[in-house]
Amino acid sequence: MAALLGSMACSKDDGVQLGKQIKWDFASTDDWTTDNQGDDEEKINSSVVNCTDCSDKKALRIYTQANTRQRQKMKTKKRFGAGLYTWRTYISDLSKNERASIGSWIWHNDKHELDFEVGSGPEEERRELKVADDEVIAYITNQESPHLHKKVKIKKNAWHIFQIDLKLVKNNYFATWIIDGTEYASAQLEFGQEYPFHIFCSTENIKFVGDKTPVKDNYGLWDYVTYAPYSYSIAPKERK
Repeated sequence: MAALLGSMACSKDDGVQLGKQIKWDFASTDDWTTDNQGDDEEKINSSVVNCTDCSDKKALRIYTQANTRQRQKMKTKKRFGAGLYTWRTYISDLSKNERASIGSWIWHNDKHELDFEVGSGPEEERRELKVADDEVIAYITNQESPHLHKKVKIKKNAWHIFQIDLKLVKNNYFATWIIDGTEYASAQLEFGQEYPFHIFCSTENIKFVGDKTPVKDNYGLWDYVTYAPYSYSIAPKERK
């Protein structure tokens, strides 16, 4: 269920209109739809579950099955422009070097996509970053215009706040990627609100986050997702 929310969000810009913030607390998924890829596209591995650690005791749970290339995804039915996007996401016990990712991200098309993808990481990357056994890698990406790819260590078996702040600078997006209140990357993009975004939550068995196919089921949880517009943000757009 979506609701207007006036609570605090992690942003330094007073232009964010918290009184117009929308919150999906996942008492239901009425404003969301599946957008699966990979193996078993028609299989629905997403549901609302009880969650004692969640603000309303409910969470969206998305899982993938072992020994598959399932890519299970939920997205908003509407698309959004400039604003502050926030996910409270649980990163579960992802096994070392396995190709399972828990994603919190926004997408217009494959050339206009900004992501947090969290996975164990291939062994070579884990060594380079000195990733501890209780840590995984958060991949911060912008697909194109310009391309951006950054890796940050975070704890698994833990909740994290992921945020993408999209302001407008000379009519193009200026993006900032934030994890648990810390800014880790920013970029002036070469496009603006002519490219509005669906908001995504996903668990996917994808190649770049590991060395081997998962041998167990993997899942992510989302306590809530919020979107807060700026004064100049476009109105949400409906699109199938």
